[in-house]
Amino acid sequence: MAKINHNSFVDTINNIVNQAKSEGIIHLDFCGEEWKGAEMLIEDKKLVNFGTCGYLGLETNPRLIEKAVDYTRRYGTQFSISRAYVSSKINNELEEKISQIYDGYKTIVFSSTTLAHVAMFPLVIEPSDLIILDQQAHVSMQTAAQLVGSKGTVIEMIRHNNLEMLERKIQTYGNKVDKIWYVLDGVYSMYGDLPPYKELNELSKKYPKLHFYVDDAHGMSWTGSNGSGCTFDQFRDNGKTILITTMAKGFGSIGGVVVFPNEEWYNRVKMHGGPLAYSHPLAPSIIGASMASAEIHLSPELKLLQEDLRKRITYCNKLMGETDIPVLSNSSTPIYFLGTGQPNVGYNLNKRILNEGFYVNIGMFPAVPVKNTGLRFTMTNHVSFSDVKNFVDALAYHYPKALADENKT
Repeated sequence: MAKINHNSFVDTINNIVNQAKSEGIIHLDFCGEEWKGAEMLIEDKKLVNFGTCGYLGLETNPRLIEKAVDYTRRYGTQFSISRAYVSSKINNELEEKISQIYDGYKTIVFSSTTLAHVAMFPLVIEPSDLIILDQQAHVSMQTAAQLVGSKGTVIEMIRHNNLEMLERKIQTYGNKVDKIWYVLDGVYSMYGDLPPYKELNELSKKYPKLHFYVDDAHGMSWTGSNGSGCTFDQFRDNGKTILITTMAKGFGSIGGVVVFPNEEWYNRVKMHGGPLAYSHPLAPSIIGASMASAEIHLSPELKLLQEDLRKRITYCNKLMGETDIPVLSNSSTPIYFLGTGQPNVGYNLNKRILNEGFYVNIGMFPAVPVKNTGLRFTMTNHVSFSDVKNFVDALAYHYPKALADENKT
């Protein structure tokens, strides 16, 4: 993993972003007067939405909307007091409800997942610890890690999901540090792939100092018991995992969640968790919507919603398997990544798909390496089976044409 000069890195990002913007595929504006989830109105053109992370479609669920309105009427638009002084009753009730999703494990909610990381790293990770970042760990964790790196905590990085590199780092530092924190995603946001949970659990048993810090934002709601995501059921019993997730994707509202494996870390963060003291708490409307979603998660209805999504994923996988398009993502998750290689092929294909009436995301640098550009789309309960069929047909038709246009294979 070569070191990159900062100015060169920033210039590369600017050049790529500016080119993508000039192609009309990023920095777009949603112009709709209402949001239903299934469609995006971009520059007065209706596009079938294959770009949202609202996997279960809960953001348009009437119960979430009604409870958001009810809580606004009852508690106003904000509760603008630091939680170091006063924590609102409804905020405490939400944390208790989310704890039920995680079988009673203590939880704290933040106004965003990024702020949760900012709170957690300095309070849980010591200067005498080691951080090992997965190369594709979300940028919010990589940024938060710098808060402790400046105070002496050693930070290393390994290639994505490379257990041999991970074990070598553990062996190199094992006698020099107190704890070793492997920082990773529960579902990786670009390729939709998963960490090797079984092998990581085995490493955890082999090396008692090994701990996990996991951002499972893209696993929340659509999978796991009570919608607890990909990571909780895998790591719940090891007592060495800090789990961070979000209510801003499959859960249907907004905000970050921390799930604690023990009372010690919970009490430390609750006492003075950085943003808990100096940033705003969740708005009553968000708490109301989150309460309604949590109630759905704890009801039999959730399994029906998860099954609806699973059927769409299975159907899409079947259709994609009948094409020659290189699908690089994990077939069990609702995130799809279609490899195009060079950025110009990705831009071409993205424009073609937008013109066909489908909204998708471009996966490009720095989220992926420059020559690993591709189309990233998501499967949600918003789209119909006919939408999926028409979309895959469009991809199969335009993919070879985009390659031909750019003289690539």
